[in-house]
Amino acid sequence: MRRALIGGTGFIGRNLLEQAEFDGRYSSANITAVRDEHYDLVVCAAPSAVKWIANKDPIADRAHIQRLIDGLEGVRTKRFVHISTADVHWPPADVDEESPVDPLKAQPYGRHRYELEEFIRGHFPGATVLRLPNLFGNGLKKNFLYDLMHGRPLDLTHSASQFQFYDVRRLWSDITRALAADVHCLHMAVEPATAQEIAKACFDVHFEHQTAEPPATYRLRSRYLERLGYRNPYLFSKDEVFRQIRDFVRSGSVRT
Repeated sequence: MRRALIGGTGFIGRNLLEQAEFDGRYSSANITAVRDEHYDLVVCAAPSAVKWIANKDPIADRAHIQRLIDGLEGVRTKRFVHISTADVHWPPADVDEESPVDPLKAQPYGRHRYELEEFIRGHFPGATVLRLPNLFGNGLKKNFLYDLMHGRPLDLTHSASQFQFYDVRRLWSDITRALAADVHCLHMAVEPATAQEIAKACFDVHFEHQTAEPPATYRLRSRYLERLGYRNPYLFSKDEVFRQIRDFVRSGSVRT
């Protein structure tokens, strides 16, 4: 089986390269070269997942999405997997794969990535879209977990914020399960936990802080995980996620 990865230089792409072999690797610099190739499977881990940059400059972000779409129009493949984001829903709370998406409610980051999802569904019939929540994994260099690991200030995080931390080191395994189950949209949802709970359970840190902004709320659910051999509505319970985070912290697989 010939496989290609689009977006191999970002956090998710680099982790996928550690988990699987790809015959072709493409980025914004060489994506036009994919027009001359044919693959059995293409995985798209693009575009950039730096949310605050996308929201700060939505015009540039939309232009970046359009360049990716222009490149994807030349892709020839039997199967297509796209790694998307929970933020296509806003807020990403109490929704599953069948919940309607209202792009007008989303921030530019989520709205533009939903536009990309829609292009992919139309251009690659039978494509599989995986929506990821909060992440950790090899090469982590930002987010609440990173700040806890490095003793950085936590003043930007409300202690009542709810997060769903998915271990991206298992992503290839879940991609293969989703393909085998022929699931076309899948929320990689784990049981939510508050920032305060995560700090205490994983770092033995008492964290209590209120921000001017309301708490973040990530409460994705899934109705299709049973088809992959898991339990609905979550891949893992809160306690299982805490164990995964503690194992990750002990591994030291993070940028400094």
